[in-house]
Amino acid sequence: MRLGKKKNFYFSLLCIVCMLMPYLLPAANASAEVQNPNLALDKSVKVSGLEVNDGRLAAEFAVDGLRSGKSKNGISDARWSSNKRSTTNPNAPQWIYVDLGTEQTIRQIKVLWEKAYSPDYEVQVSNTAKEEDWKTIGHYTDASESNLEKVINLPQSETARYVRVKANKSRNTPAAGVTQFLNVSIWELEVFEHIQFNNSQDVVNYMNEMKPTLSNDGNKIVLPDSPDPRYEVSLFGSDNKQIIDMNLNYYQPISDSKVNILYKVTNKNDSKDSAASSNDIPINVEGKYQHEEGDNPVPNVIPGLREWKGYTGSFELEKGASLVVDSSAPDSLMETARSIQAYFKNMLGKDINVHKGSKASVGEIFLTIDNTKEHLGEEGYTLDITDKIIVSAPKTKGILYGGISLTQILYQSENKNTIPKGIARDYPKYEVRSGMLDVGRMYIPLDYVQEMTEYMAWFKLNEIQLHINDYWGKANYQAFRVESKKYPEINAKDGYYTQEEYIAFQKNMKKYGIDVVTEIDTPYHAESFRAVNPDMMLSKGALDITTPEKQKLVYPFIESLFDEFLGDSPTDENRVIQSSKFHMGTDEYDKRYSEQMRAYTDHFINYINNKGYETRLWGSIGKNGFNGNTPVSNKATMNIWAPYWSDVKEMYSLGYDIINTCGGDLYIVPVGNAGYPDYLDIKNRYDSWEVNDLNNNGRGNGGATMPFAHPQTKGAEFAVWNDMTSFSGGLSSYDIFNRMKDAVVLVSEKTWYGEKTAGQTSEQFMERVNKVQNRIATSNPSRFVESKTDVVLKYDFESMKNNKVKDLSGNEYDAKIKGRPNLVDGYDGKSLQLDGDNFIELPLSGIGYPYSVSFDIKLDEGSLNDATLFSGNDGDFYVNLNQTGKLGYQRNEKTSQGSLSKFENYTFSHNYSLKVNEWQNVVLVGDKKKTTLFINGKQVSTSVQTNKLGGRVNDSSTFVLPLEKIGQGIKGKIDNITVMNKALSSNNIKNILSYDPGQRNVAYQQKVTASSEYDQSQRAANITDGDLLTRWGSQYKNMSAAEADNQWIMVELDDSRNIDTVKLFWEKARAEKYTLLASKDGNTFEEVYSYPETSGVSAGEIDTIKLKDVNAKYLKVVMTERKTINGTKYGYSLYELEAYGKTDFAGAEKLLEEAEKLLNEPTKGAKADKERIELIAAKEGLESYLGSGQEFDGFTFHVLVRTLETKMESYKNRL
Repeated sequence: MRLGKKKNFYFSLLCIVCMLMPYLLPAANASAEVQNPNLALDKSVKVSGLEVNDGRLAAEFAVDGLRSGKSKNGISDARWSSNKRSTTNPNAPQWIYVDLGTEQTIRQIKVLWEKAYSPDYEVQVSNTAKEEDWKTIGHYTDASESNLEKVINLPQSETARYVRVKANKSRNTPAAGVTQFLNVSIWELEVFEHIQFNNSQDVVNYMNEMKPTLSNDGNKIVLPDSPDPRYEVSLFGSDNKQIIDMNLNYYQPISDSKVNILYKVTNKNDSKDSAASSNDIPINVEGKYQHEEGDNPVPNVIPGLREWKGYTGSFELEKGASLVVDSSAPDSLMETARSIQAYFKNMLGKDINVHKGSKASVGEIFLTIDNTKEHLGEEGYTLDITDKIIVSAPKTKGILYGGISLTQILYQSENKNTIPKGIARDYPKYEVRSGMLDVGRMYIPLDYVQEMTEYMAWFKLNEIQLHINDYWGKANYQAFRVESKKYPEINAKDGYYTQEEYIAFQKNMKKYGIDVVTEIDTPYHAESFRAVNPDMMLSKGALDITTPEKQKLVYPFIESLFDEFLGDSPTDENRVIQSSKFHMGTDEYDKRYSEQMRAYTDHFINYINNKGYETRLWGSIGKNGFNGNTPVSNKATMNIWAPYWSDVKEMYSLGYDIINTCGGDLYIVPVGNAGYPDYLDIKNRYDSWEVNDLNNNGRGNGGATMPFAHPQTKGAEFAVWNDMTSFSGGLSSYDIFNRMKDAVVLVSEKTWYGEKTAGQTSEQFMERVNKVQNRIATSNPSRFVESKTDVVLKYDFESMKNNKVKDLSGNEYDAKIKGRPNLVDGYDGKSLQLDGDNFIELPLSGIGYPYSVSFDIKLDEGSLNDATLFSGNDGDFYVNLNQTGKLGYQRNEKTSQGSLSKFENYTFSHNYSLKVNEWQNVVLVGDKKKTTLFINGKQVSTSVQTNKLGGRVNDSSTFVLPLEKIGQGIKGKIDNITVMNKALSSNNIKNILSYDPGQRNVAYQQKVTASSEYDQSQRAANITDGDLLTRWGSQYKNMSAAEADNQWIMVELDDSRNIDTVKLFWEKARAEKYTLLASKDGNTFEEVYSYPETSGVSAGEIDTIKLKDVNAKYLKVVMTERKTINGTKYGYSLYELEAYGKTDFAGAEKLLEEAEKLLNEPTKGAKADKERIELIAAKEGLESYLGSGQEFDGFTFHVLVRTLETKMESYKNRL
């Protein structure tokens, strides 16, 4: 059924009549036993067989009116049980039918199974009982030990004399050794003329298929009437209160939507007799607008926009435009506008004015508070995007979220200034959108915790739970992370947050829309409290609450500690906790003391609530956890983390509000532990998990999938547990964030947008995530650096202007030389002379992994002891680590200001020393596990943790590469610095840096033509420029898929060559199918290779193609199928094409011949003495190397060849 603003009268009338049809039957429910008797009671029955023939478990017991216990004549088990299936006839059906005596009108049938139920059965009716006359009215497979009674309400009455239950299967299949559940057993088979309602559950079950209607004025939802006048119907839940709220108000959405609702049925004469729908009742709601061809698709935002109607065309942010704040709005809106202004500046590079006014001009943005939109809630907002944008919301937080959405959309546009026109109505599905961070078992500097929290806020999460104390026995580690002034002895010894800075942090996060929920975990995970009084402890990590005597010690202490942090109330000016929510822990205590644990939980729920706070706790009570008779208050919100500790349906029935934190779906344990992942597979979770899914990914029993509309489901929360981090094995704060960030976007999408809708796929989700995940406007926890290509920055030091070195990457990250700017000759043109006082200053702070940095360096004697190759706020990379002479680095994770103890930073060594007075190429590769060092193209080291802080080492040797300064304190020369935002493999590096002395790339700097070019930065000529950091890209926009697939690129050599190897260096957007053609004249081509093929070529990024007897002047790559990347096919992209032929050093010998010829040319009076001397030295160096007889080193050979080429060029220019 669809709800819309305009109703079709006849359709509505038909709906009403259909719903009223069952009510037009005689009102038999007021006295069900008299007016609606069980037609099967004590009637004749026949069965397929009996389990025993001694009067027990007889057929007539199934119609004796007794639903359990003994029969009327005292025989035990008043039920029918069939004969057992046998291996000789395993598929024989087992059945029972009742003869009603005469044809009867039937509307309801009830089957009550014993635990020997049938997992596959049919209910049938007949007037003859002949086998061919049985009519199946229902086929069921949903019986289970928790679902033994089947109530079958027929859509219309049937007339029949006989009713049969035919069991096609028993619980077990006959096999050797199988004895149980080979038969089926029924307590009672009941038949009624009318639908019988014995209680509220019967009524709500009957109503689950009934839909509400829309009031005549279109503003209200009208619930169906109760089919029984003894019961009343109300709305129990709605999963979209911005369309259907709990007061039955209706707000038509912009676009077609689905709303799930739940009914509640209550007995008018007995309020305890009430029940709610167990399954969602879906309602398809018609939007105010319908999609039309040509409409702009919904723009990408994480989390996704709830409602969208696209127009055509785009809004363009005008240069010098303003954020116009409604002059009638409260002053707080101006503060929000300033925040959005900062977003535009920091993330878009746009300077935008802010001023008050009554409207916006073309190209501007208007912010206004609209009290008529209260139904959108505190966080909802609307966008009206035409030639100007109106952001409207009932509260300033909604305006802030609207500003975040606009910033994300603008960020993805080509010039960061356009947004597709349309209207959006956006609001969260769940009120709790959270993540938990375990700082109890790992010290994370508070300023970085703030960056992590800001990241969560950017994706519209509204809470962070900080788990501030814990104990991990395997590591013998315990900490209490926020300062206690009352009990200073509990404060962590390796870094804690002072109360003042923690208070400031919480207050500051409120500006971003984040509520910081603090957890003090008790009475387990509480080893820190041993320092106060060892007599309070039961065992390692556990407070002793097992006896009244111990409780007299523990209870007052915990109350006193809570008093210090909570004060008297959430308005107490002296409180530490700034949220109105507080988490008291309560997980994993010894179940032997369940009654004591129940009493403890109840006491502290009430203690916290009585201060005016909302209590949070880990779900641990009930039949799967702390079971017992001691009452426990349900006035708390429960994180269900393990249904095998707190049965999901039991917790809902007890009345707790629930936050889904199920470990099987939402736990991250860095390095991995107990089956929990190191990284969360969010692509898989996007498909397999929703907020209402509390099945814990199959880990243990007690799980359930709850209705979407259940009002007790408050939201979801991922959790990062630092169990293994407590071993101090090398994991950094950045490592923790890198694992957390995927969980942020998953929980963001699922708790705001909700479950995926038609047409949405995990591939599309990942593509959306990749576009916005790395960059936020308020801070940079990812240490992400914007870049047009894989190359982030590139300095060749060939020239300098005003002490600035130009960045050749195209990103304009030009560097400054601080101190003496001295360019001198290097091995490859010019290089920077470092004198120990000067250094390179970059406009970047650093880059997070993955990255690769390459540079050439020649150290002189006398570098300073603390000389650094790279340094900055995140750490230092030393030439001489701790006076060992080895390369290495130290992370810099600052202890919070005012902390009385200092977190000791991790130090890592590469166990390699750079040579003095010798050019070396250095490549440093950082990935999510380690940092690897390559010298002259060969891997020489993976960094190793040198200062053992705990029980493990080298869980991580990652490093955020600092880029504020390069070369500080170094004496020597540095050249060709390149930083990439990808981790090069050893094969990549070998291919980039290795040169076979017996081969020469004959394609180098040769002419290239192509079928198309994407733009001027991706020209065809790039594939022969010798630079693996530039590339060619084919066009794919504004053309058909077939045209984009069929592209070619061709290299014309200077002469016909004997080719035995061709290398293709692909970007990710490689060809899935292509052929390599060769030609001598450019007209007639021969196919020499086709891909895919099995001959030594990988499906990775470098194809090495071995050829035989190929002589060609032209090499042409003809591509016919593009690779799909995250659901999208881009154009082809090729870094380099290289062609080789064995020439017995002819390439180098030819170069020497050219050098000799150049030296013999007349100088015509030119003064070139210096250049001539350098050319002679370079020529002699190569000749000496070739004649040395030593094993050739690719890097050295390359240096000598390039040096000779450079000196030849310098000599020519001088002449």
